[in-house]
Amino acid sequence: MGTSGAMSTSNKYVKYSVTVSTNWQSIGENYSSVNVKVNFWRTNSGYQTYGTGNCYCKINGTTYSANVSPRQKITNSGITLFNRDVAVGHNADGTKYLDVSAWINLDTPLSSDEQHYGEWLDTIPRASSVSSISGDTIGSPITVNINRASDSFTHKVDYVRPDGEHVRVGEDIGTSCTFTPYLSDSNFIPNSTSAAARIYVYTYSGSTYIGNSSKDFTIYVPSSVVPTINSVTLTENTPGIADKFGCYVQGKSTIKGTVSASGVYGSAIETYEILINGQSFNSSEFTTNPLTGSGDCIIKITDSRDRTASKSISYSVVSYSNPTINKFNVVRCNQDGTENDVGMYAKYTVKSIISDVNNKNDRQVTVIYMRVRDGYSVEDVLTTQHYSYDGSQMFEADVNSEYTVTLKVSDYFGSTERMLNLGTAFTLLDFNANGRGIAIGRVSSENCFQVAMDIKQNDYFNGRRCQYVPETVDGTKSGWFLVLHGENTLQYENYSCLLAVSQIYPATSNQASGIISLNVRIDDYNMFAVDFRMVCGNLPPDRFRLVCSSYTDFYLYIKTLSGWEKYMVEVLSEGREISGAYSPIFKFNSSNTPISGDPGGILPGIGEQPTILYSNDSGTTETIPLSQPYTDFSRIGVYALGQYDVAMDSTYGEIYTSLEYMTLACVSGEKDADGAYNCTVWRTAKIKFSENTITFVTNCASSFVKGDVGYKIGTDDGLKITRVVGYK
Repeated sequence: MGTSGAMSTSNKYVKYSVTVSTNWQSIGENYSSVNVKVNFWRTNSGYQTYGTGNCYCKINGTTYSANVSPRQKITNSGITLFNRDVAVGHNADGTKYLDVSAWINLDTPLSSDEQHYGEWLDTIPRASSVSSISGDTIGSPITVNINRASDSFTHKVDYVRPDGEHVRVGEDIGTSCTFTPYLSDSNFIPNSTSAAARIYVYTYSGSTYIGNSSKDFTIYVPSSVVPTINSVTLTENTPGIADKFGCYVQGKSTIKGTVSASGVYGSAIETYEILINGQSFNSSEFTTNPLTGSGDCIIKITDSRDRTASKSISYSVVSYSNPTINKFNVVRCNQDGTENDVGMYAKYTVKSIISDVNNKNDRQVTVIYMRVRDGYSVEDVLTTQHYSYDGSQMFEADVNSEYTVTLKVSDYFGSTERMLNLGTAFTLLDFNANGRGIAIGRVSSENCFQVAMDIKQNDYFNGRRCQYVPETVDGTKSGWFLVLHGENTLQYENYSCLLAVSQIYPATSNQASGIISLNVRIDDYNMFAVDFRMVCGNLPPDRFRLVCSSYTDFYLYIKTLSGWEKYMVEVLSEGREISGAYSPIFKFNSSNTPISGDPGGILPGIGEQPTILYSNDSGTTETIPLSQPYTDFSRIGVYALGQYDVAMDSTYGEIYTSLEYMTLACVSGEKDADGAYNCTVWRTAKIKFSENTITFVTNCASSFVKGDVGYKIGTDDGLKITRVVGYK
């Protein structure tokens, strides 16, 4: 309640004031019932003022009036000439400033100007607010705390999900509300672990709606919501192994794997990471290389929320190795088995091992001996019952005949073979009956000179260099031996040689021999073996390795498997293209100790096999697609042609490279109108290899003038490629 100060009139002794008081307030309808009075009085005593007229009062913008009669006299005791109750609406927030003005007009005369008075009415409580939200995880309790404007207010509370849907979580709520979002609400956040949500509070006074307020917050998918690896299936992928053995076999089995996985509450599986057998895969289905041993298949999946799940499956692999021949030799002997190089019998000794693979592997050890002169052969099955064999057998061997004796150790997967030669009975010197053959250390069987005795000479024999490998034969000398070492690149540019190699079982037996052809080429970048082949003979090619070392050296290695083997190497011939005094290229390695590990390198084969990777008779300077990656080959041959040589006068050039870049060159002749050559053109191009393509980096030309005529050829007048060949 408030009253204004004294307001003046046209009579200096007559004053008035405005009094405002609140009767009551309607919270639901947001208004106040206000009483307004206008009181008049005289400041002196003994006098009266009266007349006919009106007293005016403007309340909250509306003008009201009250009639004044002569009976209503203004004295120093005071009188109320205006009294009215008015409903005054408040602002939306419940506040209200009330402005009131009043004035009078009587015929006395008495009058005044419109004079104002105002005051703030008591604020009417409005919508409550959200003071705080505790909890922020789907599937866990969330509490909404409400700052209530009036103790009588109640509330309805809505939770707005990440998909925008309103969910009523409380009614007739006072100052707090607790609810738990369903885990299924995670469906609305499939690609993240959090999203925006909102709380609405609707305020009521009884049944009357007052208003609402809201508050945003971030809601999270619980950490327990992760994708699921439903199943992992590992099955044998190599045909026949599962039925035969019922287990995984080392080096033979391959695993086909299938992973079944699913997202959760709307998520999707984004990536697979699978580690098995030293390999990695990124799809739900995979097939391994042959298994190296027992291990674990480790699976990790990631879904669209970047949540992960992992699983590890163990698998067992039964050890396996190819059939192994630990010992095999054959000698002539007497009938009682006593070794005798003029004996009429042969005795072979065998020691072999076959992996049993849970006692389910096949096994057979067989010896086949054949008389060379007529092909008569006998197969002797030593065992089909045992995985390990260690024994000796004999057969009658004509003293005048040679035999091949082949040992074959077989299992389910394959076999390992070794063949030995059994020479004729020993005789120091023998002449062939037809007078055209002579033999030392054996019976003459051919029209030639035959030797069956060791020849040992450290460096040269009849102009040929020779070397034993190893020089000392005992039970420890097995493995890879460095035999020949070529060095000094200028000496073996475009170098070739023939090597005669004899394999001896043991030193007293006859020899298995062969000839190896070796050709070496050097280009601007590297040295490589153009040809490394077993030309003739029955030597096992997997016993030889040639290693080229960049631009500097090359090495020949030979492998022995037992202490009773050795080799003799002879350099039959050598040749190279450069001039200068001849000196031997190969240096013999005199060490009788095997190297550590495997030397790597290449085995003798049947020569390089070409594969056409690109062919276009017209040639092109565009990016060239290759049918296979260039890295699949030991070297690349590129054929080129001058771009504008319509008469096809250019020469082709095959250039080797082992690098990412290659430089090509081509020479051609330019003709004038009479068909005469005016100049020689040197065209070059630099190309870059990248997996399955070749791209030109530079492509240009220069000319050499003939006479006074010259040409300036543009940078686009270089080479075009007609053919790309890969060699293995």
